[in-house]
Amino acid sequence: MKILVAGLSLRLRAALQCSFPSAEFIVARTSKEVLELLDEQSFAALVIDEAAVEAPQSFFVDLDQNFLGTVVFLSRGRHTAEEIRDLVDRGPHSVILHHPLDRAELLRRLSTQLHLQLAPTRQAPAPQEPGSDLM
Repeated sequence: MKILVAGLSLRLRAALQCSFPSAEFIVARTSKEVLELLDEQSFAALVIDEAAVEAPQSFFVDLDQNFLGTVVFLSRGRHTAEEIRDLVDRGPHSVILHHPLDRAELLRRLSTQLHLQLAPTRQAPAPQEPGSDLM
């Protein structure tokens, strides 16, 4: 399964890749590049930060014409909640999250929307009792 991401920090992209190792993540820098990639390839989802969208109204009109997958929009508060809903609303195939971003919520939403299983989280080894390694 391929997921297109745009405008995400390196840390957030790494978290997505570690959490969904079965998915392939393709990175775009701008909304123009997103539309070009959507013309060339098929994606199950788009995760896009508001910072990557230069002209929101025209971008989402083009997106609606070219993409049927799930859209996860990460809002930075540049638009009202109503404006964002009007732009991004794709029924059950849209998710709007707001900064500061709750990474766990993003992972849960992607997992649910795309029926992807989250990779088990690594846990630190339990501390050993002093002297327990002397045997």
